[in-house]
Amino acid sequence: MNAMFRLAAPAALLAAALLAAPAAAQGLPNDVVMATGELTAEGRKQVADFVQSAAERFAEADPAAIADMRSDMFEQMRNPNISMSYRRAFGTEFTKAFKRFTDEKDPLRATNAFIVARYVGTAETIDWIAANLDPNAQSEVSIRIAAAAQLAEAMEAPRSFSPPQLDNMAKRLSGLARREADWVVVGHELETLAQ
Repeated sequence: MNAMFRLAAPAALLAAALLAAPAAAQGLPNDVVMATGELTAEGRKQVADFVQSAAERFAEADPAAIADMRSDMFEQMRNPNISMSYRRAFGTEFTKAFKRFTDEKDPLRATNAFIVARYVGTAETIDWIAANLDPNAQSEVSIRIAAAAQLAEAMEAPRSFSPPQLDNMAKRLSGLARREADWVVVGHELETLAQ
């Protein structure tokens, strides 16, 4: 019994530290990640630098490393201790830094970026996913399929989308579905509308 306690106590302390400091291991201070009010200019700069660095590593990573990075980022976003001001700043910077993977028609990186964007769940990240559904703007069908699949998941998540936001998204998807030639994309768009 005593030996089990000696093993369990350090594990419990480690788990508590990880939950209390969701981004400290990645180099962001707790006062940024768990800010009680709006982030300061310095805090926003730290988030921008952090996200830009992540995008640069993402660009050079092999598929296994991309999956690990994606998991680390979305696990951080799933942590209930992060503040909304941090989430909004992260989403804004994430959309700017990771947009290059959809612009460069890189399906592997774009798909993984959409998964993270879905968990970030801000207006900017949801809008970025939806923007990649437009066949006139995104010619790569595999990227449109990935965007459509992740948008369906993002809209299903228990977030507080306002009725006007939901109405706007429904109108947008309705128009996009009419222009889409790929049935897989349309299927995901209809799934999103049905939620």
